[in-house]
Amino acid sequence: MARIAFILLCHKDPEGIVQQAGRLTAAGDFMSIHFDARAKKADYQLIRRALAGNPNVTFAHKRVKCGWGEWSLVAATLAATEAAVAAFPRATHFYMLSGDCMSIKSAEFAHEFLEANDRDYIESFDFLASDWIRTGLKEERLIYRHVFNERGQKWWFYRSYALQKWLKLTREVPSDIQVMIGSQWWCLRRRTVEWVLDFCRSRRDVVRFFRTTWIPDETFFQTLVRHLVPDAEIETRTLTFLMFSDYGMPVTFYNDHYDLLLSQDYLFARKISVDAAELKARLGKLTPDAVTASEVAGETITAKLTRAPGNDAPIGGLKVVTENGWFAARPSGTEAIYKIYAESFRDEAHLAALVAGAQEIVSKA
Repeated sequence: MARIAFILLCHKDPEGIVQQAGRLTAAGDFMSIHFDARAKKADYQLIRRALAGNPNVTFAHKRVKCGWGEWSLVAATLAATEAAVAAFPRATHFYMLSGDCMSIKSAEFAHEFLEANDRDYIESFDFLASDWIRTGLKEERLIYRHVFNERGQKWWFYRSYALQKWLKLTREVPSDIQVMIGSQWWCLRRRTVEWVLDFCRSRRDVVRFFRTTWIPDETFFQTLVRHLVPDAEIETRTLTFLMFSDYGMPVTFYNDHYDLLLSQDYLFARKISVDAAELKARLGKLTPDAVTASEVAGETITAKLTRAPGNDAPIGGLKVVTENGWFAARPSGTEAIYKIYAESFRDEAHLAALVAGAQEIVSKA
């Protein structure tokens, strides 16, 4: 059965990171955390203390100071990935996440999906031929060297770019590499991850090239996976649901987006607002993994469902089935409560026992 090692890049909300790690490792999966070296040391120490007793969590051996559009994001990802590969030999897949991501499918569903589909999931479109980049610099991301941060050192960034352009200081892409581009939120098989890490050790020329490209987290893994893995084993899509504004900025999801997220054909969604406490609670609770009971109303639980068996449509909650009845628990859309529905195939007494058992299970989940 598939087991996932989540590669988590984060820089804020330490309590949320602790909760996220607890949720995602509860079903036997793993997590490797890189917490930005620019973030507060006290926040990092809080995370380390809180997760010290969780054997399914490890940390990048080196913390990197991260900046948007820089190689530092790739370096942080590689550090967390190397730690995960070493710490979790039973991990079959490696899934890239941020602290703004949350699962919108159960761990059971994710495991079965990955087990049934032996391929890598990563967006990887031809850098020059595709229209993935809508505005701004394109080829210039690659052929000029970018050593300044475009957001924090904007004047120096564009001054350096203009000077290189005036002096015609262009460079070539490594001759055997076709640069690809796509979302940085990938899910890769263990074999692929090991190939990527081996490639980084053997092809320092390629690593040096990407170190001074602009926004390499959108090109580095996308290029290497396509270079190393047969096309037939790559699904050019992400398993993380994202939406973008007309200006190319990621849309942030809030409490009222619950039904939208639950209906998506993805395993995760981002960006979830830090302030969307209700949304996080509704997404994070009442999954099949959260129900530890083996029976209800005196009968063995035979199924725990979040999606309809016939068409795989989302139920919008959790359904627990026994031989002679079932109950479903669904978060209210207007109040901080769960609504319970139940049916007995026997009698009123059994129905009452089902409802009482459901209330107990939901309160403990």
